[in-house]
Amino acid sequence: MALPAGLELDTATGLEYCANSEEVYLDIMDEFRKDDRRGELKEFFGAKNWERYRISAHAVKSSALTIGAMDLYEIAKAIEEPLKTMDFSPALDLHDLFIQKYSDVLDMLNRVLV
Repeated sequence: MALPAGLELDTATGLEYCANSEEVYLDIMDEFRKDDRRGELKEFFGAKNWERYRISAHAVKSSALTIGAMDLYEIAKAIEEPLKTMDFSPALDLHDLFIQKYSDVLDMLNRVLV
C-alpha cells in the first residue's frame, strides 16, 4: 500500500511512530481525521476551562506527532506545557493559530484520504 500524494507531513516521523508500516500510518491518519477536537477546544477556551483545554491540546499534540504534523505538534506543545502550571498566556496568544493549523491539517487529510 502506497502513501497518497499530497501529504504535507513529516512522513518519516509518522512512519517511525507506526513501526514503519504504511498501513498502520494510514489508519492512524484516518483516525486523526475523524477525531476532530476543534469544537471542544473552542468550547473549553471560551469557557476558560483550562484543565479540559490542556487535556484536549495534549491529545492533539500526541496525535499530531504520531502522524508527523510537526508544526501542529509544536503549537500544541507550546500551549499544553505552560497550562500544567496554570500559565494560560500562551493559550491566549496561540489559540487562533492552533485552531487554524489544526484545521489546515484536517483539511489536507480530508483531501488526500477521502
